Amino acid sequence: MTLDSELRLPSDLLHFIRTCGICRRGVPVLASMLALTSWSAFAAAQGADAASSTGASGNGSSPAKVPSAAPDDGAGQTQAAVRRVTARELANGGADAFDAGEYERALDQFRRAQALFPAPTLAVMEGRCLQQLGRWVEAYEKFNAIARTDLGDRAPEPFRRAVADAQEDAQRLGAKLPRLELRVDPEGGTRVTLNGEQVLPALLNLQRPIDPGSYAVEASRDGVSYFSRAIDVQPEQRVLVEIPLPAAAPPAQAAVVAAPPPPLPRDEPPPSSETPAWVVPAAFAVGGVGAVTAGVSLALAANAKSKLDGVCDPVCPRSYADELSEFRTYRTLFFVGAAVGVVGVGVGGYFTIWGDDDGQLAARVTPAGAELTARF
Repeated sequence: MTLDSELRLPSDLLHFIRTCGICRRGVPVLASMLALTSWSAFAAAQGADAASSTGASGNGSSPAKVPSAAPDDGAGQTQAAVRRVTARELANGGADAFDAGEYERALDQFRRAQALFPAPTLAVMEGRCLQQLGRWVEAYEKFNAIARTDLGDRAPEPFRRAVADAQEDAQRLGAKLPRLELRVDPEGGTRVTLNGEQVLPALLNLQRPIDPGSYAVEASRDGVSYFSRAIDVQPEQRVLVEIPLPAAAPPAQAAVVAAPPPPLPRDEPPPSSETPAWVVPAAFAVGGVGAVTAGVSLALAANAKSKLDGVCDPVCPRSYADELSEFRTYRTLFFVGAAVGVVGVGVGGYFTIWGDDDGQLAARVTPAGAELTARF
């Protein structure tokens, strides 16, 4: 069978392709599936031409990059037929998913068909699925790659049309492709992220293509984030984000440290807050002496007063002046002894009960009486 007979299709089938199957929403899907049967013959012919050219010139160059021809043995032909049939079914499923708006599933179907049987028409479908999914940069690169394909002179017409469509799609998408510039000091050591992914330094300070959508721009230095901005990129937009340098840190303030107290001289032991052992006995002794003095004075004063009560009514005679003076002396000694006794017993009792606590005790004896002050 010659190449012309391989490429020749029945007239009724050609009419069906032209009327309803050549495009599905502007995509040459059915034409791609029908062209798969002739693509193997086209590849074989291209390979034969390449071999002929190599034999004639001896330089080993090929006029176009095409798939390798299938082996001539029966097993190889069977495998090639399986690939073609499976590729048609995948392409058909991808077309149905594309029409239904299921672009993720359509992209998967077309990529698998392309892996089984590479064809420009299927590659165009991949690009259009990517565009519908909002992955414009990938779609733009896909269209450009198809547009650069060199099919040679004997490529099927659907493949030629797919390359032309890819060129037009690349021009239309390139005109709408938004761009983003992240402007930052290149010497500042700033780390910039876009939606959590680090932006390469080579992509900073220039307008780079970007997919439409919402993005979060963050900048950090030494692991500390200091800049954050949310942006919404629309088609055909040119977005500029200027990232400032971080604010200078305030100068560190010297810590104020109190000077330690001077050390005590080695020959002088530190003062002790303990109460000397003699204080308590001495206080009780003084209190005892005061109590005895008060008791004796009280007895003598009472005796003197009993003598004066019979003659003094109310004024004592001059002849009893000595007895009156004696009574007054005993009375004063009683008050003084009582005060001393109370103070002595109080001091002794205080130090006995509270010992070395930080309390304070003060006593004062005056002719008018005695004062005992304690603070705990």
